[in-house]
Amino acid sequence: LVQIMNELKHAKVVDSKRGKAGGYRLPARPEEISLYDIVAAVEPALVAAPPQQTGESATSVTLTWTRISAEFEKHLRKTTVATMMDSSSEPMFYI
Repeated sequence: LVQIMNELKHAKVVDSKRGKAGGYRLPARPEEISLYDIVAAVEPALVAAPPQQTGESATSVTLTWTRISAEFEKHLRKTTVATMMDSSSEPMFYI
């Protein structure tokens, strides 16, 4: 968990404060942080451009994966932390 939080902190998706009253917080409003920001920070290979293929069907395979990647990225970018939050939950999560 600490490694994931460090990756999120490095990507500026979260801030942290050390000490007895420390913890993690969002540096921006939940509406401003997309799922893409989070995935790119912790699993960058999932949002990387598909590699160029070689062989007879390389063009169609590359085109197919490029289209799939574009749709995946579009959905990640439009999904924010706010859209994933339950309105009945508290804004702070204690671990």
